[in-house]
Amino acid sequence: MDSMSRRSRHGLLFLRLVIAGLLAAHGWARLIAGGVAPFGAWLDGIGFAPLGLPLAAAVTGYEILGTVLLALGRWLRWVCLGFCAIYAAGLVLVHWPAGWFVVGLGRNGMEYSVLLIACLALRLCACAGEARLNGDSYFSARRAKFCTALRKSNCPQWDCPRWEPERPGA
Repeated sequence: MDSMSRRSRHGLLFLRLVIAGLLAAHGWARLIAGGVAPFGAWLDGIGFAPLGLPLAAAVTGYEILGTVLLALGRWLRWVCLGFCAIYAAGLVLVHWPAGWFVVGLGRNGMEYSVLLIACLALRLCACAGEARLNGDSYFSARRAKFCTALRKSNCPQWDCPRWEPERPGA
């Protein structure tokens, strides 16, 4: 493995752990502070009744359990997709109407949510090629075959990284 690949992997690992920590804070803070029921009541109030409390509990549980999977690098594709859906819904329901800035020129805006979704999308795009680490070997192997076919077609617009399965003891 060349040094760039190693640096990239370390950078993606760092990003994954930071995202997991930030997202875990949402779920744990809500759970510890007793915020699940008020969150559910708020969801009921904006039209999700009678599903507000179950949705709030599901989001809180996902933020707690999903971040453990994210930190461990398990099922990254599905975990990242779930978080993207949750934070996109939050962006539309809460943050978009408040404007762009979280603080300063505004309050409760969407910039933090956009950053989280962008980081999750980056992790989602980087999932392929991490078969041994994330338990998503089916999709990683499919992407490897796709990238190999693209390289053979000599299409310059596709820049797929070389994917090599890791060999035991390597």
